[in-house]
Amino acid sequence: MRSSPTVRDFVTLRLVAVLGALVALAAAMPASAGDCGDKMEGGRVACSCGDNVVTDTTLKPGDPVVSRPCSGDALMLFPPSNSDGITLDLGGLSIQGTGSGSGIKVLRGGKLGSLIVGGGDANGSRAAIYLFSTGIRASGRSLLREVRDLDVHDNKHDGLQIRTSGVKVSNVNSYANGRDGVVVSGHGNEVTGVVAKRNQRDGLQVRGTGAGISAETSDNRRNGTTVGGRGNDVTTVQSTGNGGAGLHANGADHSVGKIDSSGNSVDVAGRPGALK
Repeated sequence: MRSSPTVRDFVTLRLVAVLGALVALAAAMPASAGDCGDKMEGGRVACSCGDNVVTDTTLKPGDPVVSRPCSGDALMLFPPSNSDGITLDLGGLSIQGTGSGSGIKVLRGGKLGSLIVGGGDANGSRAAIYLFSTGIRASGRSLLREVRDLDVHDNKHDGLQIRTSGVKVSNVNSYANGRDGVVVSGHGNEVTGVVAKRNQRDGLQVRGTGAGISAETSDNRRNGTTVGGRGNDVTTVQSTGNGGAGLHANGADHSVGKIDSSGNSVDVAGRPGALK
């Protein structure tokens, strides 16, 4: 005679189902991030998608992170907290995403801030970061000292989204991004030689205090250059063909040098008295 299932049988079946679901979930999850860099104990460790860059590093063509698209964050800067910071040199190579994550996410910068450069000074090469949600993202105190020699384009949201103080952003081209081309906020930042074109919102946004700004911002759907905060120095801006203002200024006490603004919906706009 066939016996009826007991409470223990039901509990056993339930546990088997739960364990099966956990095994399937673990199999679907990506492997945890590893550490990579040129100066690792035991020698160079090539960077793969999702890795933490923890030492000075120059990417090479055979590194996995530049050999195939990354489905999430490509690289995360995570130098030791007691270091002065590290340099990530992209070696003139490209980092490609699949529409999500950040090309480079800065989690920690060391005591003085880290550097992201597109190529070696010797040959003047540039690198590209594209098809992520955001090209470069950094938010925190003293994360970055410098970002330069990069093309950042066709990202779902912003090209650069940097919230820190004392960073120099130079020789960066940011175009065809789904929101803003370059966003920099904080105190004492320097934005020079930035070219931001064909972005779906503003080409360049600089907010905070004491920044220096020199840029070319054209053919963006909203404003070319937006300045907010207090006491920023707009040294040179060339801004043409934007759907909003060529230069949009909020805040107060911004000084203005040479402005070449034409062919925009309005050439200069914003809060009355924002510009000295």
